[in-house]
Amino acid sequence: MSDALFLLPHLRSGTTVCEASLVSAGQARSVKIALPHAVAAGDEVPVIDLLVLRLADGGLRVYLNRCPHFGLPLNVRADYEFLNDEGDEVVLRCQHHYMDFSPATGEGLSFECRGDALSDVPVTERDGQIVTL
Repeated sequence: MSDALFLLPHLRSGTTVCEASLVSAGQARSVKIALPHAVAAGDEVPVIDLLVLRLADGGLRVYLNRCPHFGLPLNVRADYEFLNDEGDEVVLRCQHHYMDFSPATGEGLSFECRGDALSDVPVTERDGQIVTL
Protein backbone atom coordinates (compact mmCIF):
# COMPACT_ATOMS: atom_id res chain seq x y z
CA MET A 1 0.00 0.00 0.00
CA SER A 2 1.32 3.44 -0.93
CA ASP A 3 2.05 6.10 1.63
CA ALA A 4 -0.89 8.49 1.65
CA LEU A 5 1.38 11.55 1.42
CA PHE A 6 2.50 10.39 -2.03
CA LEU A 7 -1.12 9.93 -3.08
CA LEU A 8 -2.29 13.38 -1.97
CA PRO A 9 -1.15 15.14 -5.20
CA HIS A 10 -3.30 12.65 -7.15
CA LEU A 11 -6.48 13.82 -5.42
CA ARG A 12 -7.91 15.87 -8.26
CA SER A 13 -9.84 19.10 -7.91
CA GLY A 14 -13.59 18.47 -8.02
CA THR A 15 -13.34 14.96 -6.55
CA THR A 16 -16.39 14.11 -4.45
CA VAL A 17 -15.32 13.23 -0.91
CA CYS A 18 -18.77 12.36 0.49
CA GLU A 19 -22.29 13.67 0.91
CA ALA A 20 -22.28 16.74 3.14
CA SER A 21 -25.12 15.29 5.25
CA LEU A 22 -22.88 12.41 6.41
CA VAL A 23 -20.98 14.73 8.77
CA SER A 24 -23.00 16.77 11.27
CA ALA A 25 -21.66 19.57 13.50
CA GLY A 26 -19.21 18.17 16.04
CA GLN A 27 -18.68 14.92 14.11
CA ALA A 28 -15.78 13.38 12.21
CA ARG A 29 -15.48 10.31 9.99
CA SER A 30 -12.98 8.51 7.85
CA VAL A 31 -13.71 8.40 4.10
CA LYS A 32 -11.73 6.27 1.67
CA ILE A 33 -11.46 7.34 -1.97
CA ALA A 34 -10.09 5.22 -4.82
CA LEU A 35 -7.67 6.98 -7.15
CA PRO A 36 -7.82 4.96 -10.39
CA HIS A 37 -5.92 7.62 -12.36
CA ALA A 38 -2.92 7.23 -9.97
CA VAL A 39 -2.16 3.64 -10.95
CA ALA A 40 0.06 2.04 -13.57
CA ALA A 41 -1.58 -0.56 -15.81
CA GLY A 42 -2.01 -3.84 -13.97
CA ASP A 43 -1.30 -2.42 -10.51
CA GLU A 44 -3.77 -2.27 -7.64
CA VAL A 45 -5.87 0.90 -7.49
CA PRO A 46 -4.59 3.03 -4.59
CA VAL A 47 -7.00 4.34 -1.95
CA ILE A 48 -6.55 7.53 0.03
CA ASP A 49 -8.04 7.81 3.55
CA LEU A 50 -9.41 11.24 4.47
CA LEU A 51 -10.67 12.54 7.80
CA VAL A 52 -13.77 14.68 7.26
CA LEU A 53 -15.01 16.77 10.16
CA ARG A 54 -17.53 19.46 10.80
CA LEU A 55 -16.73 21.86 13.62
CA ALA A 56 -19.35 22.82 16.19
CA ASP A 57 -19.86 26.13 14.33
CA GLY A 58 -20.56 24.24 11.09
CA GLY A 59 -17.13 24.85 9.55
CA LEU A 60 -15.82 22.03 7.41
CA ARG A 61 -12.29 20.57 7.54
CA VAL A 62 -10.73 17.65 5.69
CA TYR A 63 -7.34 16.21 6.56
CA LEU A 64 -5.35 13.28 5.35
CA ASN A 65 -6.14 10.53 7.89
CA ARG A 66 -2.46 10.03 8.68
CA CYS A 67 -0.57 10.69 11.88
CA PRO A 68 2.46 12.88 11.00
CA HIS A 69 4.57 10.85 13.46
CA PHE A 70 3.72 7.23 12.65
CA GLY A 71 2.46 7.53 9.08
CA LEU A 72 -0.58 5.47 10.11
CA PRO A 73 -4.28 6.44 10.14
CA LEU A 74 -5.34 8.25 13.33
CA ASN A 75 -7.77 5.41 13.99
CA VAL A 76 -7.11 1.70 14.54
CA ARG A 77 -10.79 0.73 14.64
CA ALA A 78 -13.38 1.80 12.07
CA ASP A 79 -15.74 2.92 14.88
CA TYR A 80 -13.13 5.16 16.57
CA GLU A 81 -14.39 8.55 17.78
CA PHE A 82 -11.80 10.99 16.43
CA LEU A 83 -13.04 13.96 18.43
CA ASN A 84 -12.43 13.87 22.18
CA ASP A 85 -13.90 16.34 24.67
CA GLU A 86 -11.17 17.53 27.02
CA GLY A 87 -13.45 19.74 29.11
CA ASP A 88 -12.43 23.16 27.85
CA GLU A 89 -11.78 22.08 24.26
CA VAL A 90 -12.46 19.34 21.73
CA VAL A 91 -9.39 17.71 20.16
CA LEU A 92 -8.58 15.24 17.40
CA ARG A 93 -6.68 12.36 18.99
CA CYS A 94 -4.40 9.80 17.38
CA GLN A 95 -5.48 6.38 18.65
CA HIS A 96 -1.94 5.00 18.28
CA HIS A 97 -0.05 7.32 20.61
CA TYR A 98 -2.74 9.64 22.01
CA MET A 99 -1.30 12.87 20.62
CA ASP A 100 -3.84 15.67 20.17
CA PHE A 101 -4.42 17.92 17.17
CA SER A 102 -6.60 21.00 16.71
CA PRO A 103 -9.78 20.17 14.77
CA ALA A 104 -9.85 23.71 13.32
CA THR A 105 -6.22 23.87 12.09
CA GLY A 106 -4.78 20.35 12.28
CA GLU A 107 -1.86 21.69 14.33
CA GLY A 108 -0.30 19.50 17.02
CA LEU A 109 -1.42 20.42 20.54
CA SER A 110 0.42 17.84 22.64
CA PHE A 111 3.94 18.76 23.71
CA GLU A 112 5.51 15.99 21.64
CA CYS A 113 3.80 17.07 18.41
CA ARG A 114 3.94 20.86 18.56
CA GLY A 115 5.18 22.13 15.23
CA ASP A 116 3.64 19.16 13.40
CA ALA A 117 0.26 19.22 11.70
CA LEU A 118 -2.17 17.02 9.84
CA SER A 119 -2.13 17.46 6.05
CA ASP A 120 -4.99 19.76 5.02
CA VAL A 121 -7.17 18.96 2.00
CA PRO A 122 -8.95 22.08 0.68
CA VAL A 123 -12.66 21.39 0.11
CA THR A 124 -15.98 23.13 -0.38
CA GLU A 125 -19.64 22.14 -0.26
CA ARG A 126 -21.40 22.07 -3.60
CA ASP A 127 -24.87 20.69 -4.36
CA GLY A 128 -24.99 18.69 -1.12
CA GLN A 129 -21.53 17.18 -1.68
CA ILE A 130 -18.14 17.82 -0.14
CA VAL A 131 -15.69 18.23 -3.03
CA THR A 132 -11.99 18.98 -3.30
CA LEU A 133 -10.82 22.37 -4.57
